[in-house]
Amino acid sequence: GIFFLFHHAGIIFDLPNVSLPEAAGPLGGTIPISFTIALALMLGTAVAVWLLYRGGRAVAAQVGGRPVVRALNGAKVAIPYALLSLGLSFLVSFSFPLPPLPFLQGGQPLDIGPSPLGAFLWPLGLGLLAGAWGGLSTAKEEIKDSPRGRSVGAILSGGWRMAWYGLGLAFIGYLITAALNPDVPLPFGPDYFRSVADSDSVLDAIALVLSTVLIIPNIATLVLVPAMGGALGFAGSATGVQVSCTLLSYTKFPSGSAQPAGGGLFDVCSALPIRFETAPIGYFLFLLVPLIATILGARRAARRAEARSTGHGAAIGAASGVVFAAISIRGSGEIAGVGGSQSFVLGPTFVTGLVFALAWGVAGGALGGALGAVPGGGTRTQAPVPAAEVQRQPVAAPTGRSGFERTRPVTGFERPPSSERPPSDATPDEH
Repeated sequence: GIFFLFHHAGIIFDLPNVSLPEAAGPLGGTIPISFTIALALMLGTAVAVWLLYRGGRAVAAQVGGRPVVRALNGAKVAIPYALLSLGLSFLVSFSFPLPPLPFLQGGQPLDIGPSPLGAFLWPLGLGLLAGAWGGLSTAKEEIKDSPRGRSVGAILSGGWRMAWYGLGLAFIGYLITAALNPDVPLPFGPDYFRSVADSDSVLDAIALVLSTVLIIPNIATLVLVPAMGGALGFAGSATGVQVSCTLLSYTKFPSGSAQPAGGGLFDVCSALPIRFETAPIGYFLFLLVPLIATILGARRAARRAEARSTGHGAAIGAASGVVFAAISIRGSGEIAGVGGSQSFVLGPTFVTGLVFALAWGVAGGALGGALGAVPGGGTRTQAPVPAAEVQRQPVAAPTGRSGFERTRPVTGFERPPSSERPPSDATPDEH
């Protein structure tokens, strides 16, 4: 089951017989309930992407061809990978009887298993992208020889670097925050390490550490989105009613406990025992995370594209920022669930997160790209000719006398020039 959590494939929980009381009105009686929870343990996702990248690279290196052909051949690894994942989804499903619970008869089975559709589509998509990228990486030299290829490669690489720089800086900021707030039970905080030390066995401690390490990228993305100005929250729908609540942003920051306001059934925010206010001034230092990440990534992209001017570099950096926005938002570690006509998502708010990510990516990318441009850097210099080649090259004969020609030593027996020779009818000297 952990394999499918690496790929964001939904896990289905199916209760075929749930008994509701008659007081529930039209919902009373025995009804089936089924819901799906999807979560990506993103460190495992990164390992799967790397393996697919290496597989696509190996396939493309054997086949060869132009860059497009190599990318298509590298993407072929997605097909067997997705088919194997689909077959595995039918083997890991299981069920077990539940004890007597309210509204539930004892002995009713709970069926748990991955969604076959998600088990096929998510590995297929990851395989296509990672495999094609791996295949394309085998044509680096040919891509570098083309100005358009260098620009596209630099843009993709720049957006990827922006995302990784942002995740790394966001996680460092998170560790500092966890250390400065020991009273808040956060992963990798003081309470976390005490829990590891107090584990009943070594295996329990290893399991706790491993499960936490697997969500390090999730933690980083959940910090990166609000650091850019976005928000973390809860959104869902139930019986046609939309529910949403912001849980973390610069303008809505949890600052302590409070008495719930006792809102209605769908007023989630009012029912939370948390007081929200503007974030303390120190937390605004997280604005440096997207600023530094986008500038450094775009600067590297402009250098790789051999930008000839600040305008060219700014264009490369801004395009890299678009790639950064797509990676940072779609790679976010949200938890999603679906059950009948109900659905919910816990994580970054997509629309506002995308807007802020695009703004940071384009603005910071343009600045970093302009800083990374080197005037004249787009002109590829010609390699020097080896000395052996110089010796083999023919030397053109001189067309006139320059006054610096090499002369032979004078011996007195040289043949005079034609202009100084005696005429042909002259009588030779007699000896």
